[in-house]
Amino acid sequence: MKNRPFFPAVEVREESDHVQGRIGFKVESIINGQLLADAVQVPNAKVRHPLDPVQLQGKREALLQALAAWADEGVFELHYKASPNILYQTRGRLEITLTLTSCAGSEEEVKEGLIISYLSLHPLLRSHLQEITFCPIQELQELQERTGLAQSPGVVCIHRRKEAINVDQPSERLSVQGFGHANRSREKTKSGWSLVEHTFPFVPAQDDWSILLKTLMNQLDPVHVLIRLKPVGEGARDAGRLEQTIQQCEQIMNAHQDGLPAYHQAKELRSAVIKQQAEQAGAAFRVGVFVLKGSGADRGLAGVLGRSMTVGGYLEEEKDMYQGGFACTSLDQEPVQDAGYFYEQGFFSVREAACAFRLPSPPLEDIPGLPVQRARTCLAHLPETTPESNSLRLLVNSHQGITQPVHQSVDDRMKHTFVLGQTGTGKSTLLESIPPSSTASSRTRP
Repeated sequence: MKNRPFFPAVEVREESDHVQGRIGFKVESIINGQLLADAVQVPNAKVRHPLDPVQLQGKREALLQALAAWADEGVFELHYKASPNILYQTRGRLEITLTLTSCAGSEEEVKEGLIISYLSLHPLLRSHLQEITFCPIQELQELQERTGLAQSPGVVCIHRRKEAINVDQPSERLSVQGFGHANRSREKTKSGWSLVEHTFPFVPAQDDWSILLKTLMNQLDPVHVLIRLKPVGEGARDAGRLEQTIQQCEQIMNAHQDGLPAYHQAKELRSAVIKQQAEQAGAAFRVGVFVLKGSGADRGLAGVLGRSMTVGGYLEEEKDMYQGGFACTSLDQEPVQDAGYFYEQGFFSVREAACAFRLPSPPLEDIPGLPVQRARTCLAHLPETTPESNSLRLLVNSHQGITQPVHQSVDDRMKHTFVLGQTGTGKSTLLESIPPSSTASSRTRP
């Protein structure tokens, strides 16, 4: 086995006024969730279970918080490319790829910038998502095959829902974006300004995405789910829009007596927008979620993805009635091919972005096509000394995309060797390979 190259290949494309480059990581495997569950031997109220949805969501948010420092320096994309096989499901493929796209004035500048970003990004992925093995993609053809958008008659975009809320009539809400359009003739109210447009933020569904992946692998034709993320700087955020909504709610509160329904509804809406504003103050992103299918726009599949990202709207708690839910809109494929395209112009907080830009939780069962790691690995602690010239190379230790050869000296070979390992991890293969290697190298003793 050869050592894997450490650096990824850089795809370069010249545009009219700049040079665009891209690098990629492939998800080589996701550890079986049962291995993490078995690692918890003694229940402890102070220690969260490794599969706790709240803890997993926290790790995703921590990763995005780190990526927020790269404001305006590039666009991240997650590609879920499902190639189902209905007759033989185990032969289906589910490829998950993470890419980073950046622009510069010349080919040398864009390559240098992406390699520097790679040296920072790879450790972030290994430390925040330890249950997933990422490997850099070294071949441009593989990068293009894993991320290329096949021709699709229609694309479905999943985004936050927007509604025009009439605080004079608490039960009346007019959709202004999504499946339908608002009836603009009803916008005029007695107050004149009591119709407030509100964007409902995503709320983490705490879903492991197993149903979504099974749905993808049970389709009749290939499916491509594209999730796009771009960190934005403070100067580009939509604080003005949120501030305008807050002021409008305060005007309504001042115009109504305390205790009236309109006052309470404006107060609750104001609190929700203030919370949204505070969350965006720390870090903000632009997010785009698109579903492409060979047979055309599939709103049913888009609905499964939406429910896997965020909880439904109209939550039970009154204080949560202005968050959650999603909307779907059909698009042409042409604008989606541009890495800088985002359907929704508003910005997302870290919590909202982590609802969409995420990877599956460690699965507790086999999912056709998903590369599942059924044995835990660790990085071998090898001596710093250089292996002897007559030593035998036994194997290559691989952990989270890092590889290092393991050698055995001739003197150690003459001692007892005890090989331990779970079923299917390669014990027999290792033992079978040792005698031919030793004979070929004339390293055996009578």
